[in-house]
Amino acid sequence: MGRWYVVDHVSTFFDRDSSYNAYDFTFDSASATVDVTFKSISRGGQPSTNRQRALVDEGLNTRWTLTPRRGLCAAVGIPFLVAHCEEDYSGAIIGAPGRNYVWVIFRTSNPSASERKRLRNRCRALGYDMRDLRPVPHGGPSVGEEADFGDNMGGLIKPVPGDQSGVAEE
Repeated sequence: MGRWYVVDHVSTFFDRDSSYNAYDFTFDSASATVDVTFKSISRGGQPSTNRQRALVDEGLNTRWTLTPRRGLCAAVGIPFLVAHCEEDYSGAIIGAPGRNYVWVIFRTSNPSASERKRLRNRCRALGYDMRDLRPVPHGGPSVGEEADFGDNMGGLIKPVPGDQSGVAEE
């Protein structure tokens, strides 16, 4: 599953104005869930780490429910969709079902301009409001080393050929 870098996003209150955003995904076979660790640098320059757990819908594999592991929101399940995943697992689009939030993620913090443009265009085609899509800065200090993760996210995400790309309509 491994590390994924947020390169563009329509952010939530929690990740607005942050930089160096990276997600680490680890499959927990004992609970059949995905441990999600989000690392970033706040606007004030402070490192931040948030841990969540994702329950993956077995029927779709593209619909996840994230639950924070601490705080007042711990009992709340937040739905997310793996709206698109590149066939080679080099990039993906994660979005909220209402299309009010989206994260464009890659295996590297510095994808090529053509890769980035392709996924931004896919966001537009999926109905996300591009006026709010913002780049996430990744220069300077790092939240962790980049690594080559050539796997298929543990088989949890299966690219769908054609224009559908695993999107589940609400």
